[in-house]
Amino acid sequence: MGFSSFYSSFLLVIFLPITLIANENISWAERTLASMSTDEKIGQLFMIAGYVDSEFAAKEIGNPHIIEEIEDYITRYHVGGIAFVGPSLSQSQVSFANRYQKISKYPILIAQDLEWGLSMRLKDGMGFPKNITLGAIKNNDLIYQMGLEIGRQAKLIGVHMNLSPVLDVNTEPENPVINVRSFGSTPQEVARKGRSMIRGLQDAGIIASAKHFPGLGDIIVDPHLGLPYCKHEKKRLEEIELFPFIEAIKEGVLSIQTEHLIIPAFEDLKIPASLSQKVVQGLLKEKLGFRGLVLSGALRMKALTDFMSEEEIVLRAFLAGSDMLLMPQDFPKAYNALKLALKEGKINEKDIDERVLTILKLKEKVNLDLDRFAAIPNKNDLHTASSQDLRIKLFQEAVSILRNERKLIPLSQENAAYVQLGEASTLDLLNQLKLTLNTDSYFCSLDKKNIIEEERLFKNMEKYGVVILAIFPADPRRIAEIRLMNENKQKEELRHFRVHGITDSLASLIRELKPYEQKIIVAYFGNPFGLYFFDDYSTLIMGYEEDSEAQIASWNLMR
Repeated sequence: MGFSSFYSSFLLVIFLPITLIANENISWAERTLASMSTDEKIGQLFMIAGYVDSEFAAKEIGNPHIIEEIEDYITRYHVGGIAFVGPSLSQSQVSFANRYQKISKYPILIAQDLEWGLSMRLKDGMGFPKNITLGAIKNNDLIYQMGLEIGRQAKLIGVHMNLSPVLDVNTEPENPVINVRSFGSTPQEVARKGRSMIRGLQDAGIIASAKHFPGLGDIIVDPHLGLPYCKHEKKRLEEIELFPFIEAIKEGVLSIQTEHLIIPAFEDLKIPASLSQKVVQGLLKEKLGFRGLVLSGALRMKALTDFMSEEEIVLRAFLAGSDMLLMPQDFPKAYNALKLALKEGKINEKDIDERVLTILKLKEKVNLDLDRFAAIPNKNDLHTASSQDLRIKLFQEAVSILRNERKLIPLSQENAAYVQLGEASTLDLLNQLKLTLNTDSYFCSLDKKNIIEEERLFKNMEKYGVVILAIFPADPRRIAEIRLMNENKQKEELRHFRVHGITDSLASLIRELKPYEQKIIVAYFGNPFGLYFFDDYSTLIMGYEEDSEAQIASWNLMR
């Protein structure tokens, strides 16, 4: 062996371990980014809508072939994430998640709206109290435990990111989109509860994505349907709307989702906040110092699509500073718009690399580099005794007696009437009453006068010592219920219905029962913003939701 050959071998032996050590210090995210083509990187920037049910997709978006298209988007464009939408069953969703992961070159980040638990999107999922109910709870450790449990269940169904919590401070009673999804109307309480939820989710190994930055709490237009406008000055926005997000950043929230609204205090041009560089890059990333993943609001909302082309929307969202682009209306068109923008020099590969690295680091944080698949869960895994106990505790802490001026509580009368206004999925309150008191029951509809039932009720009112008026407003977001309103209804009546689920028939019956209020206990299972309908009633229990545990908690307060 010549000296030069020996020397080369010697250097190889000496420096090979150093090279190996250096490579070991490079993270999976960095190695993966280095191996990607430019086209693959662009695909990673998108989180598309995921479907399990073709029939639902055909009704919702008019596309019965969406599942085949999703598979094409995965294999051809290498999408970075999927946000599952629409009703499904847990086992079906896991099967589809695994199916999508199997055909993908890179692990896919799976996200879902699970604000109050899996029941928000899964027909067999467990539901916890909505945020407006949680707002009444003083023990925020229970909210941490709820986040921990939702996170545990989310992992079982292959979800890595919960598009939650909602950190909007709901200061507008007629808010059509936030409403019961908010923890309340005070920024400090929203922040405290938001931090507890974030901590719980992320301690469970799930990415929390706080929304809707910079705040949708004081708007009257649903961004799914139009473009909201927030008129407040900067000082007010910093004290109210931004405060929960500032606290979430302190908590270490891993993702923040932006929203589409005009907010002149931060953006003088008529550009939605989600597409504004001043709001996303300047305010969120630079001024507030957020270093996590910025997820755009869904780009297919009418707040954007009614005013701009697909190409303009996606380019503006990227230039604003979003790291990941959520649910464009036409994904191939959006993808090609970024590809063309790169070619034309409107965006650069350095910015793309930085955003993709942020996405890959989050995937690595939730161990997608090690295992992208989820085992098919059984019902007992998702519905455990401890999770049910937590549900009970949450409702028990939230449900409360607001007024008891006539001392009707605890119940002492033998003859009682149960009058139900609206529909409930269970009759737990009535069943408990019947076990204890001699109880007659009456059922009145929300959408129209039930003359026969109401006449029977008023004929017998004198014989009852106490009347439980159980009110279950319609969900104001249910389009099928809204259609029950006649086209000639007054705008004021329609407004009540949309916000509180209080129809004019229900409001009329509440007024007609007023002469008997001295024997009536109102048990209101609805939005607290609708409480003004019961100002004339001196005994009132706030149940918040029609959930069976809310009804049982109300009964426990009465007896």
